[in-house]
Amino acid sequence: MARDTGDRYEECATHRVLAMANWAAGNPRKAIRLSLEGIELARSYEIPYELARATQWLGEARLQGNTPDEKALGRRQLWEARAIFERLGLPYQVKLLEKLLGFETQPDPQADEPGIAALAGLDKLDRGALRFGIITCSPDVSEAVAIIQGVAPSRIPVLITGQSGVGKELLAKALHLMSDRRRGPFIPINCGAVSPNLIDSEFFGHERGAFTGAVSSREGLIASAHLGTLFLDEIGELSPAAQSTLLRVLETGELRPLGRDDIRTIDVRIVAATNASLEDLVERGVFRRDLYYRLNGVSVTLPQLQDREEDVRALFRYFWAQAIATSKKSLTLADDVEAMLCAYSWPGNVRELKHEIARVVALAQSGSIVSRDAFLPRQRAKSAGSLLRDRERRAEVTAERDVILRALRAHQGNKAEAARSLGNMKRTTLIYKIQSLRIRPEEYLVNE
Repeated sequence: MARDTGDRYEECATHRVLAMANWAAGNPRKAIRLSLEGIELARSYEIPYELARATQWLGEARLQGNTPDEKALGRRQLWEARAIFERLGLPYQVKLLEKLLGFETQPDPQADEPGIAALAGLDKLDRGALRFGIITCSPDVSEAVAIIQGVAPSRIPVLITGQSGVGKELLAKALHLMSDRRRGPFIPINCGAVSPNLIDSEFFGHERGAFTGAVSSREGLIASAHLGTLFLDEIGELSPAAQSTLLRVLETGELRPLGRDDIRTIDVRIVAATNASLEDLVERGVFRRDLYYRLNGVSVTLPQLQDREEDVRALFRYFWAQAIATSKKSLTLADDVEAMLCAYSWPGNVRELKHEIARVVALAQSGSIVSRDAFLPRQRAKSAGSLLRDRERRAEVTAERDVILRALRAHQGNKAEAARSLGNMKRTTLIYKIQSLRIRPEEYLVNE
């Protein structure tokens, strides 16, 4: 009837009502099918309120599912509905969904806080992610947040990949805050910074006198994360011996501090992160395949900052406002600063941007106008167009490096064979490129 009369809203709502009726009558499959059809109609007709209501109902229905995947999908749909209601300015519905998701105790960002206030006017800002400290306008980052939100209540391990400085630890901390372990500890470990000789002591702890220099007992980092979340950053840097030890703990949930005979049972959620390709490390024999499968329960990737121009703008405004408030200086930005910063490639990602802002604010005189020349001194003479071309060249170099690495790995480091596979490239040319691109043997040789 609704379709015949041309009432698009009623047509969408009818699908939701029929879905609810079939669910109540014990026909869950038909109910979900009808609900999905209604959601697609609301999306195509651009009726956001009905889209949110239908998505919310489907999310609540799937939360009653029997499998972790079904429940995770339900949470993602509730998260999507929450975002729509927030864009529509309906705080009651937002709060209701946050209660369903278990986030009602997570404090809202304070609108009068300098960094948050500076984000006003950014229409694409993901305010759901902002609640957990993630500032983004990027659909790719929002998708990563939605994924971890979906699996937050479970114990499934999460692997976060992305370049250094993109915010992997921030995403891991958000996962912790979204989970029922939020009241427990969040323990970050930089695996690359732990000496192989001290890995057992650092991870598992030790008793006094367990080894030379152990003048007191110490609880290990893994035990410190009991009933919380253990974040293993740069997991690809772990030595083979440390990988074996960690795998044993993950499989058994047990550890024994050095110098003690008793075994302690622990309950931790594992979140690992890497800026390397663990798949490549596994193929080269550098990283244990069984440990990789154990860590890679759910995988999410954070894109580099140069692919997130709107995030450069948002993060700049946030960090700039915070730095100004901390320094208590009165500074005015020139109009062309943001355009120049958005054109730069930011090889150090968010970390580089934050440190650059801190440097500029520290050096600036209160009451002055801060021009584009104050930023990125090595790029000072370049226009925004020139910076964009530099960014494109870096992307081309990165792509060429990846192609050469794949060829070298495919031919077990045989340069002649790799050169032939690269369009009959001369071997000498390949060697020159390997040197100019700073490709190291350990990046492509396989450990037997």
